[in-house]
Parts: sequence; C-alpha cells; structure tokens
Amino acid sequence: MASFLYRWLTAEPDPDVIVIDLRETWTVGPVIAVLDRVVAALERGVPGSAVVAAGADAAAVVRARPVAVLSMLVLPVVALSAVTSALTASLTAGSFAAHLVAAVLSALGTRSKRDLEELRETRLGRLLVAAFEPPEPPAPARETDEPTAPLSSKEALTNGSEENETTNESTDERQ
Repeated sequence: MASFLYRWLTAEPDPDVIVIDLRETWTVGPVIAVLDRVVAALERGVPGSAVVAAGADAAAVVRARPVAVLSMLVLPVVALSAVTSALTASLTAGSFAAHLVAAVLSALGTRSKRDLEELRETRLGRLLVAAFEPPEPPAPARETDEPTAPLSSKEALTNGSEENETTNESTDERQ
C-alpha cells in the first residue's frame, strides 16, 4: 500500500483528468470480465482446494526451516551443474572446486534447524529486512473543516493577551 504505483492507482482523480472506465472499453473490457469470472470461481474453490492446502503446508515447512529447504533445492542443482560440466568437458579445476564448495555448504545447510523468526533476529537477517522492507507510510495530516490561516500580528497579540488573562485568572483562583 506504500508503493508509488498503488498510491497512483488509488489517488483521487484530478478535475482536469479524464477518467475512463476500462470495463466499458472494447479492448480491455472483455479481459477484465474474464478475470472477474476467474477470480470469482477461484474464491469459491479456495477453501476446499487441495492445491491451496498443499501450498499452505509447504509455506509452513519453509517458515520452520528455510535454510534446510533452500539447501535441499540448491544441492541437486549444483550436482546437475557439475555433471553437465563434466559431460561437456568444460569442468576445470576451479569450477570443480566451486561446485564442491557449493555442494558441501548445501549439504551442511540441510542440517539447519533455525526457523524464520530466528534468522530474522540475526545481524544479517536484520540487515536484509531493513534493506527490503518498504518504508513506513507518512503520517496522515490532521484534517480540519476549516483551513488554518496564519494570524496577523494584531490577532496574535490579541489572542496572546486573552490566553494570558485566562492563565492569570486560573492562577488567581488556585491561590
């Protein structure tokens, strides 16, 4: 919601800007109508969907052990890359060493038991969160019915003396 694109799409229209309802156009209207029907059908099917349940289970596993899951995905890729390089005769001593280091690190990563919250609390995790987290939205300006105009010097003096009189009265009452 803090992105420029979202704010631009949801901004109040400028009176000088012509607003076109894309649902009424011949080119985009049919696409939007199809998307509306597809989304409506998906909304009805999501609660009992096996695909959504499997996705939720997979997300829970990734949150529970993200380093191990990533390592399990990287390890076969490294092995496949090494085999492919060997078969094409492009495997040099340096690339073999790089493949071996990547395979060892991936194998060690599969033993990690840290969950996502623990990783976010590490120094590197906090640094990554700070780098990729969107900025806080600006505080909404206080809206009033009347715009506040600056006081003239005479009004400021008059308002200031009234405040002083009120302050003096309340001081007198306390004494």
